Amino acid sequence: MIHRFLCPVLILVSSSLLPDAQAQSKPELVLQKGHSAVLMAMAFSPDGKQLATCAFDSEVILWSTKTGMQFRSLRGMPGQVVTELCFSPNGKQLAVAYDNRKVIFWNLANAQPEKTIQIYSDPSRMSFSPDGRFMLFSTFTSSATVWDIGKRRKAFRLARNDSDTAMILSASFSIDGNSIVVSYSDHVALVWDAKTGKYLQTLREDEGFREFRFCPDGRQVVTLSGDKLQIRDANRFQVKRTLKESIPELGFHRFGSDGRFLGVVSDKTLRILDLPTGKQIHKLQLSHEIAQLKFRPDRKQIATADLGGNVTLWDLTTGKPVHRLKERGDSAYSLD
Repeated sequence: MIHRFLCPVLILVSSSLLPDAQAQSKPELVLQKGHSAVLMAMAFSPDGKQLATCAFDSEVILWSTKTGMQFRSLRGMPGQVVTELCFSPNGKQLAVAYDNRKVIFWNLANAQPEKTIQIYSDPSRMSFSPDGRFMLFSTFTSSATVWDIGKRRKAFRLARNDSDTAMILSASFSIDGNSIVVSYSDHVALVWDAKTGKYLQTLREDEGFREFRFCPDGRQVVTLSGDKLQIRDANRFQVKRTLKESIPELGFHRFGSDGRFLGVVSDKTLRILDLPTGKQIHKLQLSHEIAQLKFRPDRKQIATADLGGNVTLWDLTTGKPVHRLKERGDSAYSLD
């Protein structure tokens, strides 16, 4: 019988080693213990210097992507499970959703809660508007809402009149923040005015829209319909070209935040595709199935969490692992 002994390490973290948002504080003693439960979600900061992870243990951990070391933990609601998290566009806040339908906005300069809002549903995805003033919440049902963060109140609900049973597959702001596109399981995507919540347009596709991703230039979107990757015009959403690479509907996929890369997971295999060329740039074989995958915004790294409880940072240029974070949980979990 093999026994694994877990030995937490106490490390003095100098402010010179911290990301910019934390560098003004004094050096801290940080216990390198990782999570003690199943990993739920993770997110990179906009500058790529931090990776935030959350688990069933109610704790959010901030890691340095340069060193692979834990430098801070956030505990806002002991006993409540963290279900989702995301950084604000300027990287100064971290929004953390809990299973009691509360969202805490953490000030990362002092690691203190800045505000809390009570929402009315369990979000499966959430994202900031490009200006950081609003937040889009979507659920596994047909419900999507936009909240005014400063006023701590719901701005409007994106409600369909023709169906209340279709599930939301993706929801995102346009790059200019003027519109929101929500795709549903009944093969349609609806476009809404992001300022007023007014319905603008319905898009239909025979195989539906598994994903809608705006490219950072604001002129194109990448859509995944069935197993087809397509590049569309961002104004009229007309197809400009279809990529040759097919994406299996089994397993799961993740786009990079800038729409440049796509990670496709099947069993223990991870393929990284370059969308402008449609070519595969890496094919990684792992020892366990992957449950979570995130791309670093500056395209330097990807983070994977597998069912063996491993969280790994990979160099996106070489396809080689650079850090394995000190997780203690038994596995990772995906809500998709």
